Amino acid sequence: MGSGKTCFVNKISQELKFEKVIIDEIKKEIPKMPNRTETIFKEAGKRANELLKQGKNIVVEEAFLDKKHLNTFLQMIENIKKYKIQHILLECSEKTAISRKNNLSSKTIKHQFSKRVDKLKNELIFNTDIISTDKIFNQIKKQHFI
Repeated sequence: MGSGKTCFVNKISQELKFEKVIIDEIKKEIPKMPNRTETIFKEAGKRANELLKQGKNIVVEEAFLDKKHLNTFLQMIENIKKYKIQHILLECSEKTAISRKNNLSSKTIKHQFSKRVDKLKNELIFNTDIISTDKIFNQIKKQHFI
């Protein structure tokens, strides 16, 4: 929250022609119901799977604070081992998030920060207090796409 995920995902989508899977958009489509969270991540995984089957590259915008949500998402992708998956974590300080997300209460942001989980194996981690999303993008582009 407030780390620059949306900016970063949009840059990847625009410059590298990746298709976006935005979990927050799917959340808006799924009504309140039992197992809503699982349904959201399954739907996101299905959409990602369809795009991958069409030969498209994808970028997913989601913090995946709970590894269970990530696993639910990944289980929906057929033949997942044939795809190169790179987890990128953009993080920032709570203070920075509060200043960037001035439309949200500091209480909401503090609650999100309390939900963070352990880092994922082979995850690339960038602190956007220190480095801009443009610089992160250029670094990733050089290392993985040029």
